[in-house]
Amino acid sequence: MLTGQAQFADRMNAAGRKIDFGPAATDGAFKVLAMKGRLELLPFPRGKKYQVDLDVKELTGRGSVTKVEVVAVDEGGKELTRVPAALSGDRLTFEAGVQGAVRYSITY
Repeated sequence: MLTGQAQFADRMNAAGRKIDFGPAATDGAFKVLAMKGRLELLPFPRGKKYQVDLDVKELTGRGSVTKVEVVAVDEGGKELTRVPAALSGDRLTFEAGVQGAVRYSITY
């Protein structure tokens, strides 16, 4: 049985091309979980810099969003840093790749 990042290797964007899935676009790979009041983004691979572009309105089912905050979080749940992010209309963009981050918490 494969564990860790090996289990996702066949689904990773190894070539690093930007791929647009509609509500999400990236030149990396990630999984987004919709939680109450926030999105959780799990990066694959961790620590590699790549762009994340999300349609927050579509992913959350809420009306237009006017303010978001992206925070990199480590394995123990500790906040590492706030991540610079831009919101243009309903599209949020930021760069993943914070060292030690296992997830990004996106609040709106």
